[in-house]
Amino acid sequence: MIEDLINKKAVIYENDFIDANVFAKIILIDENNNKILLELDEPLLYKEKIYSKVVFGVRHVGRKIIDLESGILGGNLIWISEDRYNPNAPFDVSWWRGGASAITSIRLKD
Repeated sequence: MIEDLINKKAVIYENDFIDANVFAKIILIDENNNKILLELDEPLLYKEKIYSKVVFGVRHVGRKIIDLESGILGGNLIWISEDRYNPNAPFDVSWWRGGASAITSIRLKD
């Protein structure tokens, strides 16, 4: 079940925003919109802002979050700075206008 992914560790592969793999914990899933909210094991500092959360959206048509259980899942990432994170709307990235994002893949940590 998709709820079984909550609290699992994931690897976010290096990409245009980060130059090494990072680790995070899945903290929320929006199955209807094919999105995952992850909390980084170690927050990132970028342009004097601290980023501790990431919204991951599945990128390829026909793929679903549950596919993460069987391998690598490609998608879009938007890093959420602590001042932008809204616990009442954790997947809301309507404010985003560029920066702190990437196209990459994630997988569950072994």
